Amino acid sequence: ANAKLGRYTVRIYDVSCEDLVAKDKSGKSDPYCKFDFDKYRKFNTEVKKRNLNPTFSVDETFNYATQYADRLQFKHLAVDVQDKDFWGKDFIGSCKVDLHTLVTGPVLHNLELLNKGQPSGRIKFKVEMTQIYHFKVFFKSATVTGIPNINGKEPSSSLRFRTDVPEHKLNVESSIKREENNPEWNRMEQLRFNTNLREL
Repeated sequence: ANAKLGRYTVRIYDVSCEDLVAKDKSGKSDPYCKFDFDKYRKFNTEVKKRNLNPTFSVDETFNYATQYADRLQFKHLAVDVQDKDFWGKDFIGSCKVDLHTLVTGPVLHNLELLNKGQPSGRIKFKVEMTQIYHFKVFFKSATVTGIPNINGKEPSSSLRFRTDVPEHKLNVESSIKREENNPEWNRMEQLRFNTNLREL
């Protein structure tokens, strides 16, 4: 089967946990979360001291590319919740969600954490996963008619096309047509940019 290339922007934010299992003798935990996005991007939240219902400040944005965009249901975002202690760390629980669900489903995810099959709390987080497309715009020809004379002379003119797509503001400028009231351009540069369908 032919590989299908996919490019995406991913944002993970608004991370919080509820009713975590206590790992310390004090009846609390010092939790933090470890995110693993298809082994492509890994990052941790900060540690929240003595808190079984922590809210984390992480807001992670990155680009993701895969040669198997038609197999996203077999790729996962995995999350481990750990208890940070003096000697290292203590496992609280984990969960995972497939990437097909992330790109097609809701932004908010509320998942049960499991430790050896036993519930150990819940985690909530938001994921925006948006596919990026590469666009090429071809200008076959362009004509402007009825440009008035300037100071009694036929004007010289050029055309400029641009995109207002965020992060991809590109300009294409034509050659200059000298002393013509009805200039025509037949061969122009392509306008190329990457964006998602929402921003078009």
